[in-house]
Amino acid sequence: MAGITKRQAPFAHFKKPAGNIETLPFHEMLTAWRANQEVSQKECAKILGISAQYLCDLEAGRRLPSVRVVTAICDTHESVHNATWHTAGALAHGWKL
Repeated sequence: MAGITKRQAPFAHFKKPAGNIETLPFHEMLTAWRANQEVSQKECAKILGISAQYLCDLEAGRRLPSVRVVTAICDTHESVHNATWHTAGALAHGWKL
C-alpha cells in the first residue's frame, strides 16, 4: 500500500455509500460513513485518534466535531470529499458559510 498512511490503511478501499450522505447532518453523515466501512466505533475511534466515547457522542449528535477530528476523517482516504466534511463540520457548529 504505497503512499497510504497508517490512518488511511483501514479505509484504503473506501466504499462509496449508497445515496447522498453529503446532504445529511454531520452526525448522521459520520454514522453512515463508518457503518459503510464496516468498522466498529472502537476501531474507527482508534484510527481517528479519538476516544470511542467521543465518537459515540459525535454520532449521537451530543458533541460537535473539532477541526482536528474533521481533518482526521478527511485524511483517512483521498476519495473522501474533504470540502463536504469540512462544510458539515462547520454547519454542525452553526457557522454561516
